[in-house]
Amino acid sequence: MSKVQILSAEVISKIAAGEVVERPASVVKELFENSLDAGARRIEVHLKDGGKTLIHIKDDGSGIAKDDLGILFGRHATSKIRSAQDLESVLSFGFRGEALYSVGAVSEVTLKSRSKASREAWEILVRGGERGETAPSSMAAAGTDIKIHELFFNTPARKKFLKSDASEFDQVLNVIVPYALFYPEVHIVLTHNGRNILDLAPQKTRAQRAAQTLGLNAAHVMESKDEFPNDNIRLTLILGDMNIQRPRRDLQYIFVNGRPVQSRNISFHVNDTYKLILPPSVYPFFAVMLDIPPQEVDVNIHPSKREVRLRQESKVGVLLRQAVERALMTRTSAKEVSADIPKDDIFPLPSGFPIKEEGVPADKIVFAPGQKGFSPLIDRDTVSRESVRPGNFSGFFEKSEKSGQRVADFIPPVQGDKAHTDPVKERFLRARFVGTFIHKYHLFEEGSSLFVVDQHAAQERIMFEKFLRQIHGGKVEVQHLLMPVQIS
Repeated sequence: MSKVQILSAEVISKIAAGEVVERPASVVKELFENSLDAGARRIEVHLKDGGKTLIHIKDDGSGIAKDDLGILFGRHATSKIRSAQDLESVLSFGFRGEALYSVGAVSEVTLKSRSKASREAWEILVRGGERGETAPSSMAAAGTDIKIHELFFNTPARKKFLKSDASEFDQVLNVIVPYALFYPEVHIVLTHNGRNILDLAPQKTRAQRAAQTLGLNAAHVMESKDEFPNDNIRLTLILGDMNIQRPRRDLQYIFVNGRPVQSRNISFHVNDTYKLILPPSVYPFFAVMLDIPPQEVDVNIHPSKREVRLRQESKVGVLLRQAVERALMTRTSAKEVSADIPKDDIFPLPSGFPIKEEGVPADKIVFAPGQKGFSPLIDRDTVSRESVRPGNFSGFFEKSEKSGQRVADFIPPVQGDKAHTDPVKERFLRARFVGTFIHKYHLFEEGSSLFVVDQHAAQERIMFEKFLRQIHGGKVEVQHLLMPVQIS
C-alpha cells in the first residue's frame, strides 16, 4: 500500500490558512491592505475581545462587483497580477490571492460591498471555507463592509495559543500604526469593545501624522526628502531630533515602496547614524520610506510579505546614511532644557562688566579658544547689564587679553560657609547635559552658563581621583593574572 497520499481540500485549506492567518492582527493586516489598495479614504476597524470574537472593517473604497463576489474567496483569486512577469512589478499590497481564502477557511465571514459603478450592494456569507449564495444587500455609498466572527472556530489548536485580549489588541495596534504614518490623507478609526482608541483625522504631512498618532511634540519631528536620479532611488525620512529618546526600538518604521517591512540592514544604518547626537543606551524615532523600482525588490519571500530583498542593498545603505546625517546635522533642534532662574540667584551687575568683545554680534553666545580654556563672549540678551547669575564663570575662564581681568574678578566672593565649597563642582551637580561637539567636548547647561568639558581630560581626572582614594584608603584594586608569573 502506498504511503504517499494527496491531502484533502479541507486539510490543504487549513494548512494554507495557518501560513497567512496567525492571529487577529494577521486578519486586520490583510483586510486593511485591501482597503488601501481599493483607494479608501476612510477606514474603520472595530474589534471585540481583541479580535477573537469580532473583527469588523468598513471602508469607502472602490468596492467589489457582484460578479467578483462569487470567486473572491477562492484560492489564488486576485485582481492584482495576471502572469509571472507581473511579480517583478508588484506595487499593490496584495497579489497572492490567499488572504480572503485563508480567512474564510478558519472563521465565519460576512462581506457586503457596493462598487462605484453600481447602484446596488451585494453580500456573501462564508463559513469554514463553505461559500453561500450572493444576495442583495444595502449600502448608502460605495465601499466594503466585512465582518469576521469566531476566528479559528474550526482549528482549536490555533485558537488555544492566542494571547489575552489586551495582547492581541496590542498586536492589531502595531499593525495599523505604520499604515497611519504612511497614509496621512486617510481617516483611520479604531475601536475596541465599543471604546474609541484611535480617531486620526487626515493630515497634510507625514510629520504631522506621526506627531498625531504617536503623541510626539510636532516641533521635534521633521520630514526630509532626497532623490538620487542616477540610482533611481527616492528617500522620505521622518526623523525625531535629540529630544525624542526611547529606551527601546519601539518607534522605528521602515517602508519599501509603501509597504511596511523589517530590514536589519536599514535599521542598523539609521541607528548608527543617530549615535552622532544621542547618548548611549537610548534609541530614536524614525520612519524611513524608500521608493525604488519594483524590479529591484523581491517581496515574494513569505506570505506575510514583511520581509523583502533589495538588489542594491549596500548602495541603499550608503545613500541612507548620507541623507540621515545631513538631515540631523542641519535641521534638528537643540536639546530642550529648563531655563528657569531662581530670583534669589540674581544680583546686580557692576558697571564695566564686559558685555561682549569687539566684532562679535550681540545676539549670539560665542566661546573663543584661549591658551588654557575658553573666554566667554556674553549674549547681550541672555545676560543683561542689570543681572547675572553669581559665579557663572568663576575659576573657569582665562583672563581677557584686553581687560587683563577675568570675568570672575567682577563677581563678589561667596560669604559664609559657601566660601569653603567648590562652586564649579556644586554647579555641575545641577547642570544638564546638552550635547557633544566634534566628538570631543561635552556641553553642559546650568542657568545661563555653558560648561565645555574635554571628555579625554575628564576621564583622566576621574581615574586619577579614583586611584588616589584607593591609595588613601589602603584598598587599591588589583586584577590578578590568570597564570601567576614568578619574578626573581
